[in-house]
Amino acid sequence: MKIKYIYRALLSLVVVMVVSANRVQAQDPHFSQYFTSPMTINPSLIGKDVEDWRLTSTLRRQWWGGTVAPYNTYTASIEKRIAMNSTGDNQLGIGLMAFSDESNNGLLKDTYLSLGAAYNMTLDGAGRHHLGAGLTASYAGRLVDPSKFEFQSQFGSMGFQRSVPSNDPVTIQSNHYLEVNAGLNYNYSDTKWGFNLGAAVFHASKPRDGVYLN
Repeated sequence: MKIKYIYRALLSLVVVMVVSANRVQAQDPHFSQYFTSPMTINPSLIGKDVEDWRLTSTLRRQWWGGTVAPYNTYTASIEKRIAMNSTGDNQLGIGLMAFSDESNNGLLKDTYLSLGAAYNMTLDGAGRHHLGAGLTASYAGRLVDPSKFEFQSQFGSMGFQRSVPSNDPVTIQSNHYLEVNAGLNYNYSDTKWGFNLGAAVFHASKPRDGVYLN
């Protein structure tokens, strides 16, 4: 009966998180090997399935070696698992992550420094049902490099020439802000099969990250 009520509470929380994310204005960078960077997927995965410490670093480069300016995404994180009971079934995870994304050869740069914690616990004596919740706080910065812009007025017989004045006044400022992310996860594991269910809300504080002034 206790597990039944937990299922209902978990389902209600997932529905609330999905409904609250009813408008998406942009998409964050993601890794194809998402399992190597759990903190970028769901804050509740911080420290989960870690024996003691976990150090992770990932590089993703799109359009590498082509004529299109590449997109570079980097992340490095360190996580620590702390057992909260004698059996180690209930765990507190803490983590620190540095994240950087560069597009168009560094024209636009986004950087994040995140600190988070998650609590994962076992719901039954057999250790088959697990529930976790986590929060991260991030200090983010956005920088646009006007020197890498190309305007129509700079185009000539020799191609684009950045040394030629563009005569297009653009005011750019760097932008820094704080934000909060939250996540939940549930997983069931048996001797032969199992499944995972998770939900996360990012940019919950709805920060303004624009840098263009007109």
